[in-house]
Amino acid sequence: MGYSPRKRAIRQFPRINSWPETESSEVRVQGFAGWKAGMTHILLRDTNPKSTSAGQEVRKAVTVVEAPPMNVLAVRGYRMTPYGMQTAGEAWADVSDDSPENLFPRLANQTRGERDIEEGRKPSKRGGRIPQRGSSSADESINSLREQDLCEVRLIVSTQPHMVGSVPSKTPEIMEMGLIGGDVNEKLEWAQERLGGQIGLEDVYEAGQEVDVVGVTKGKGWQGSIKRFGLKLLSHKNSKRRRQGGNMGDFGTGYVRKTI
Repeated sequence: MGYSPRKRAIRQFPRINSWPETESSEVRVQGFAGWKAGMTHILLRDTNPKSTSAGQEVRKAVTVVEAPPMNVLAVRGYRMTPYGMQTAGEAWADVSDDSPENLFPRLANQTRGERDIEEGRKPSKRGGRIPQRGSSSADESINSLREQDLCEVRLIVSTQPHMVGSVPSKTPEIMEMGLIGGDVNEKLEWAQERLGGQIGLEDVYEAGQEVDVVGVTKGKGWQGSIKRFGLKLLSHKNSKRRRQGGNMGDFGTGYVRKTI
């Protein structure tokens, strides 16, 4: 079966629908963002007792992921409703003018909107990933979240691609990370202390810990449609090439199968 739709992904990071739960009392972040830097190999001791190379030194291929610190932009609280979890409120940190957060489209569009007003035009409202600061401060927003019946607390973080030399983009990606451990009040207290600061990889994972890795794609470069989209191979007696798209028949596009 092929992949649909056959086009580039809208964004470079995946969507995580659920976060695991634990009974630990220590509050920790459940995820971290990074970029694939390449691959190498390591020599390690095979600890699988059922393996033919048990106890021997074997060579394994590994992936190198570059993960610079992430900025904590906001704290988001969720409440449970008859229709599932819904956002109860957010507490955003202050963004200074000389910080990398100025690369967000919101600040650029806000400047363009002020220029439009000065020139007598209708201000532009395109873009805008960061909400404008209201009359309440971050501490007041946190206190407002404490007064509500929250079921979950999460962080809104941003990456720092300018710290990675192999990434051509300078615009940070904004994503949501879950918090694990403790109750709701402990999570709010933990998040308030780090709001506007940074969290590193050592604050999330420990050395030797097994983690799940998710992504939009592992990257297939200039490989063909068979590898990228999972098309079906043509017959072994096909003329010239097998690894290409075949005849879709004399039907409309609505009848075309995903395996063509």
